[in-house]
Amino acid sequence: NTSKHLYRIEVLDNERFVKKMKEAGIICGIHYSALHLNPIYNDGKELGCPKSKKLQNRTVSLPMNERLSFYEKEYIIDKVKENM
Repeated sequence: NTSKHLYRIEVLDNERFVKKMKEAGIICGIHYSALHLNPIYNDGKELGCPKSKKLQNRTVSLPMNERLSFYEKEYIIDKVKENM
């Protein structure tokens, strides 16, 4: 993970994962959309970028900040493991 402000992980189904985490009181984000599918970037052409398309549905970002307590971090880790 090379991001400086998001902690991203790959899961099997990001929408399902985000829903399950929200049910556990943890707000996650989906910050990765395949840019090659956006008409602004593809000029109306179909571009073959299978890895990007796959990651669009599998990437999530976890809460990450300096105010999380040890117990909150442990809770997040446990819930990630449960919902992978």
